[in-house]
Amino acid sequence: MDDGVNIPGSWGRGGAGSHSSQYAYGSGYSSAGNGGGANDDGFFIPSYLRRSKYIERLQTAREAKAAAQRDALPTQPRRSGALSSRSSTASLPKLAPSHRGMTYEVIEHQPPEDNGGLTPLPSKWVERDKNQAVEIGSDGLDVRFVGGVKLHENEAAATRTDHPMPVQGGLYYYEVTIVSKGKEGLIGIGFSGPKVSLERLPGWEPDSWGWHGDDGNTFCCQVTGKAYGPKFTTGDVVGCGVNFMTGCAFFTKNGVLQGNAFRDLKDINVYPSVGMRRPQAHVTVNFGQTPFVFDIDEMMRRERDNIGEEINAYEYTTPSLHARPDENAFLKELVAQFLVHDGFVETAKAFAEETRAESRALQIGGNGSYDRASPEEDLDAVNRQRE
Repeated sequence: MDDGVNIPGSWGRGGAGSHSSQYAYGSGYSSAGNGGGANDDGFFIPSYLRRSKYIERLQTAREAKAAAQRDALPTQPRRSGALSSRSSTASLPKLAPSHRGMTYEVIEHQPPEDNGGLTPLPSKWVERDKNQAVEIGSDGLDVRFVGGVKLHENEAAATRTDHPMPVQGGLYYYEVTIVSKGKEGLIGIGFSGPKVSLERLPGWEPDSWGWHGDDGNTFCCQVTGKAYGPKFTTGDVVGCGVNFMTGCAFFTKNGVLQGNAFRDLKDINVYPSVGMRRPQAHVTVNFGQTPFVFDIDEMMRRERDNIGEEINAYEYTTPSLHARPDENAFLKELVAQFLVHDGFVETAKAFAEETRAESRALQIGGNGSYDRASPEEDLDAVNRQRE
């Protein structure tokens, strides 16, 4: 466990916090604007991302896609059977009437297949990305160990989600309920890259990280574990989160934060993942379709407040020939990093260009230490914006 983690009192370690399951449904949860649960099309909004720019853009893309799909539906039947004379369809051949004597107008354009370049939220475990020894429930949220294959030492059965954790959100979190620990409690919860073997528990392979229930250890890309927290068993709710703003990952148990488990997570493209090794092991997941046990909304609020406090800690004045270059450079770099990590790449570029022009005009800082935060050179940030 990371002893240096600042854990607010409301996240104390003495049992379930104020956001345990019996209280969670009063926590102001919102999902796609309908007050809870997922929409008919499966779209949902985890409460902690509700006010993020990422969700705003994702909703906009979703609405545009839905509008295009509505436009692609057949129009009302024309009694005369005549084809529209609009330029977009005038050259198209007339459709043969159906057995009911109705003719439908042809729409040329097709609905978009993406989400405006954004990474969709993980929403379920998928058949195409699982080991054959586990079975996924019809809703895509349950995972059971069913066996059927012989597992050798250090082998297991794992699965991953339909989409990776979206870096654009700044922070990602999900929770797993241990319905049954199975024999020995050999269950791992964490995240991994898209090419990691599904014959291993999360954390046992390169590009894979996990917390294991049988010993309470965390595993970072290797089979050698590190003491971290308590064991978890049947009935426990285990949360896993990645803070892309700080490069740290953390876990929770029954609503209690266990501290940072991993640091220096840079340039990662990872998926939520669970793994198990023994019969009768059974878990179910919550990606944000329903309220969480842990108060992740408060953590997100504190993270954003911390960034604001760091910026406000420095009195910003227009740079001058007598200004302290290190102070101005630090402030500007901090602002640029915030913009980049929150997905505002274009804004960060404009900010960086204005800062460089300002430095050149005032002849301070030479080439400027700020250049190292240049978004043009941050290919990862550009990729995040395009994902």
